[in-house]
Amino acid sequence: MAQAPLIPVPFSTLPRLVATASRFCGRTSSVLHVGTCRKMIRSGDVLRLALLAPEIRFPIDVHATVLARTFRPDTIQVRYELADLAQMECALGQLYQSRAPALPMSLDVATFHGRRCRLSGLSQRGATFEVMGELSTRNCPPDASAKLQLPHQKGRVELPGRIAWVTPRREASRLHLSFGAVGDSARRMLDDIVFRFQLGAAPWTPRLLAPGL
Repeated sequence: MAQAPLIPVPFSTLPRLVATASRFCGRTSSVLHVGTCRKMIRSGDVLRLALLAPEIRFPIDVHATVLARTFRPDTIQVRYELADLAQMECALGQLYQSRAPALPMSLDVATFHGRRCRLSGLSQRGATFEVMGELSTRNCPPDASAKLQLPHQKGRVELPGRIAWVTPRREASRLHLSFGAVGDSARRMLDDIVFRFQLGAAPWTPRLLAPGL
């Protein structure tokens, strides 16, 4: 297995870095189009990425393992993995020094009716979602019961709650779920995710059961 030199990948803010890492490291694989490349990339090669942000003085190391390559079209299939989870935990500790603990995310969410939805933020108290298209408060009324299921290294954690608010927009609506009472085990698993980024093995696919979705 060959290893390439470290490739710097700068981000404008740490929250954007964390959200992007959640999106791509949470997939089983991603397909990339390859442009002009001086070095032949083969299956099994590992591309080493250094994610950088102004708020931290150290990089977040990501390994991009090449799973397969095609030439017509010229693409590579890549699996992204955090090289050291402790780096992300340290970065979140610095981020939460200046803001309330809320994990920036960008994870596609499975819904009952298959409506496109993305988890954009997670805290100990609730979760915020971006829903494609206009979400009517008539179909998804505030105070309606809902449930979020999150991936975790020890299994899935179930978080019941209620719709706190809905912001209908034509192209993308926003929805916030406030968590209700949860047991000690679920609370510890939620804290693992928010503070330590412990989402287990990819794919990271939250599931949301809510009216209108």
